Amino acid sequence: MSIAKLLEHYDPFCRLGHSRRPLDYYLNKVEPLRDFIPPDQRTRGYTRRRIAWFLQEGWDTPPSVDWVWSGLKPVHLVFVDGHHRFCAAILSGDTRLIVEYSGPVNAIPSLS
Repeated sequence: MSIAKLLEHYDPFCRLGHSRRPLDYYLNKVEPLRDFIPPDQRTRGYTRRRIAWFLQEGWDTPPSVDWVWSGLKPVHLVFVDGHHRFCAAILSGDTRLIVEYSGPVNAIPSLS
């Protein structure tokens, strides 16, 4: 899917409570963090370290995207999983992102 079009609907940096910073911020003087840590056990710097990991190592599992629904109508896009991977793709300058998509088929053209 198009990263630019995904960004029109969803900002992963905002969702993580993290402001987007230059690429060097994520790569300099930070120890990348390989392992997921549950939200209630995270310490300061977790987001920066996870993004650094994905920037350096890449990922095999695509982020998971769906829609929040109101009755029978999709209301807004949501990343179910993969916020840090999405941030890494943005910072890497990628233009496309492979995702697992669970939304309505007719919405795909607006995200591609």
